[in-house]
Amino acid sequence: MILISVVLTLFFAAFQRMTGPTHPEDGFVEREGERVAFSLPRSGTVGEDTRIAIPAKALQEKLSEVKGRTGSTDACQTESDEGLLVPDPAGSGCHASCAEAGSAARAVLHYRHYPFLEDEDWMEVPMRQKNGYWTAFLPSQPMAGKLAYYVEADGDSYHQDAPLIIRYKGSVPASVLVPHILLMFLAMFFAVMAGLTALLNDPLYKRYSVLTLALLVLGGLVFGCLVQKHAFDVYWAGFPMGGDLTDNKTLIAVLAFLIAVVLTFLPRRKPLQESGAMPMSEPAVSEMSQRKTVVKQGGKLADETAPLESTAGKTAMQGGEPIGASESRSWTRWVVLAAAIVMSGIFSVPHSANGSELDRTTGEIVSGD
Repeated sequence: MILISVVLTLFFAAFQRMTGPTHPEDGFVEREGERVAFSLPRSGTVGEDTRIAIPAKALQEKLSEVKGRTGSTDACQTESDEGLLVPDPAGSGCHASCAEAGSAARAVLHYRHYPFLEDEDWMEVPMRQKNGYWTAFLPSQPMAGKLAYYVEADGDSYHQDAPLIIRYKGSVPASVLVPHILLMFLAMFFAVMAGLTALLNDPLYKRYSVLTLALLVLGGLVFGCLVQKHAFDVYWAGFPMGGDLTDNKTLIAVLAFLIAVVLTFLPRRKPLQESGAMPMSEPAVSEMSQRKTVVKQGGKLADETAPLESTAGKTAMQGGEPIGASESRSWTRWVVLAAAIVMSGIFSVPHSANGSELDRTTGEIVSGD
């Protein structure tokens, strides 16, 4: 059972890592008879230019200086400490003056702000070859700001027909991000355990459901909100504040296990006889009114209360049903199983979908659009 839970948790962890709109786009380039893999980022950090690198088909130790570089070309691009081209953040005039230089360099990075607005052109940044890669940088954007980009290199285009979208977020400290990730996947592990034990009618499903709920609250509603605050300057972007799918998934999971735990541990209503709402039957009353008797047994006196042996007496004393687990509440395990299935479905939804986005017309961060 533990092995199954571990395998399923690792599967969901890998699925969350490999899906979603912020996961890097992987590809490869054929170079000298071998495949060279690369990844194009779809998530950036505010305050940091994002490195875009494509393997070059033909290795060169050093590119010759671009002939005819003009002052306007220098104005739209600068060189980093590594000798790589960095676009002017303002982007003024860069798209026109750098086009010829980019063509000579045989690799060009194209980008523009997203969502697209009318009368905006693609910016072009020539890429330089370094350590076998054509490399340039995308300029940093505000929180939840997005850029669309594609690359032309060595006569090929990468994602020109469907440009990649990169979203920028604030830096999230490891002290917040790591506990959030660990707690959420521990919650997934115990959710699977709760579902399996409920399916097998193992009483441990009650304990596992409580652990799952506690981990969801701590990992999703506490550390999850802190992650949102650092990344997009808002603690909560789900219902009713917004349509962020990640926050809404967390909310649904918490509600599913909250309902399961409440129904599982909800106190049973006392039977009518025990609560006094219904009078006991006459035989039961008769037996319960018996007095202590003094019986001489073997020359000794014994003062004892005679036990109630009749079925009616036992029924009255025990509240109309046998003492022990109630058969009428056995269905709660199916509620826990349903909550575990909901949790699994939630982890099957790509991460960061319908996330926060900067509205370029108002300057506000919106989500779920």
